[in-house]
Amino acid sequence: MSGPARRRPRAKPALIAWKPAHRELFRLAGDDWSPPAQVRVIGSMPGVTTWRATFVNHQGDDVQCVTRLRHTANDVFVIGEELNIRFTIRGKAR
Repeated sequence: MSGPARRRPRAKPALIAWKPAHRELFRLAGDDWSPPAQVRVIGSMPGVTTWRATFVNHQGDDVQCVTRLRHTANDVFVIGEELNIRFTIRGKAR
């Protein structure tokens, strides 16, 4: 009888203070959005990192931008970009 399946330990994110140079990395974010205080970086697999930042748009909503990067010996390539918006319904409940 075998025991429970082993889980791979989750990579701990590194928190990096926001710098204006990070704006190039999050191209999907609006120019008039308020930047976050920090960026979360996770090494998801060898040679790939995921960068997450939560901006505040002009309506006051939180918008999460996610960028995945592939690192090679000579360069860094963007392999994916996401924009996550949480919609909330305001008003009376029926």
